[in-house]
Amino acid sequence: MGEAHALFYHRHPRVRVVGVVDPSRQRLARAGALFPEARLFSSTAMATVRADTVDVCTPPAYHASQVRHFLLRGAHVLCEKPAVLDPEEGVSLSRISRRTAKTLHPVHNYLYSPTFRIAREFATRGGLGRVRSVSVDVRRTDSAQGVGDWRPRWREEREVSGGGVLVDHGTHWIYVLLHLLGLPSRVRCTPGPHGPVDREAHLSMEFGPSLRADVRVSWVSQVRANSLVLRREGGILSVQGGRVDVRTETDTRRFTVSDDDSHAHMEWFSPLFRDYEFLCEGSPGPSVEWGRAVTVARVLRWATESHTRGGTWLECAEMP
Repeated sequence: MGEAHALFYHRHPRVRVVGVVDPSRQRLARAGALFPEARLFSSTAMATVRADTVDVCTPPAYHASQVRHFLLRGAHVLCEKPAVLDPEEGVSLSRISRRTAKTLHPVHNYLYSPTFRIAREFATRGGLGRVRSVSVDVRRTDSAQGVGDWRPRWREEREVSGGGVLVDHGTHWIYVLLHLLGLPSRVRCTPGPHGPVDREAHLSMEFGPSLRADVRVSWVSQVRANSLVLRREGGILSVQGGRVDVRTETDTRRFTVSDDDSHAHMEWFSPLFRDYEFLCEGSPGPSVEWGRAVTVARVLRWATESHTRGGTWLECAEMP
């Protein structure tokens, strides 16, 4: 992910990279070739260069400490998902962001995807009644691999990743559902067979008595695939990869959209970064989306608690 962001900044006419932090010698060497004027560091503690903004795209377990470090150094901070694993830490970082008057924003890039735009339009279109259910299915044959000289399977190390497939892939769909449906009232999670971390998970969220969303994520599928089905009283939206099918009582539409199915989704990063620039220039402090990132951390915590209780439903209002 960091390398993909670096390539974006390399091509951006208004960005000058002044420093790169990475524990991987391989990637530091590539960064030095890409940004010959930048200073290179192997750890955050050693990074003495001053920057206007910092992009934190490290594994999740390091996010909170690194975000805090750079906010206190006087930089705006853009942070990869999940921005925080502990909601209390997320709230604490919000306070620091306000106190330092520096922007704090998460990389919720699925909000810039064609699938999200289509789902939002369908969910809010007039005349189709209430949303009844949402079903998301994300299938992968394995976890995404990191660089060879630094923990290439870090996503499967709980102390680094903060969890397994639900943290890695489920996070995206939690913040998407928060946008589409609001705050859940109940949460349940039933992971599949797993080792140190879950490689399969089924997260269910209820939004009141008659609306349920199900998110199924897997690293052990035979195929790579993505699907979304959103049902309203008067119609159904189905997205399978880049194929879209919209059926209502009066018409049926079928079309395709550009489906950036790469790991980094860099087609979506450009408009996200444009919005981040706007926030840095005019609205310092934690963004509204950062607040959702904190809620994502709460949902992940509730999901973990549900799993430890055998997959029981938890009332969100009763949970910390």
